[in-house]
Amino acid sequence: MSHQENYYIEPDKVTGRHFILQGKESKHAIRVCRNKVGDEIAAVDGRGNTYRGKIDKIQDQSCQVEILETTTNANEPKLRLTLAHALPKASQFDLVVEKGTEIGICAFVPLVSQYSIGEPSSRLERWRKKALAAMKQCLRSYCPPVYDIQHFNDYIKVCPRPAFIALESEDNNSISSLHECHQATLFVGPEGGFSDKEIEYALSMDINPLYLGTRRLKSETAAVVGATKLFVFSRDI
Repeated sequence: MSHQENYYIEPDKVTGRHFILQGKESKHAIRVCRNKVGDEIAAVDGRGNTYRGKIDKIQDQSCQVEILETTTNANEPKLRLTLAHALPKASQFDLVVEKGTEIGICAFVPLVSQYSIGEPSSRLERWRKKALAAMKQCLRSYCPPVYDIQHFNDYIKVCPRPAFIALESEDNNSISSLHECHQATLFVGPEGGFSDKEIEYALSMDINPLYLGTRRLKSETAAVVGATKLFVFSRDI
């Protein structure tokens, strides 16, 4: 069994002592990777479960696998970090979802803010597929959801706390550690950043500033840098 290949199974395809790969996943396992009856493979259900098993039946569009071992939360961070990102160009948010999933972000909330670029809700399914593909590629076991688009002023009232807003500044961050926190939220602006009014509102709502330095970062870069800083503070990296 290749330890670098995780297949995806729908949670309802795990029954008793077996799981079933279907469609593209089965085709990839059997035709592309050339697994056969008796070979061991691993699959994840996107909900934190990883199954290691042995193929015991192959059909045209599916293969059945006997479960040998089940693990939970493999390669998942202790800090469940939600990224609330004011929408940049659609293609840039593709990158945010892909790289954010790889580094451990646990949920994405696309935001409408003063300087965000439209509301491309038609791309939600594309972003969800990006998250699923990235989960498999980086060997995570949990697929971060991409929630429906929300407005900045609304989501800031209900986001998981503590929460942080990424800002350009040479000021030192006052955060010493997040190691006792199990969840947090990071707000990142679009290419034009958040407006002064939005920043003022966020700070008035006890959203903590997270300073990323004086270099002007692209929106997608700020998301990765900011999230990485919070994982470092939480001792996940």
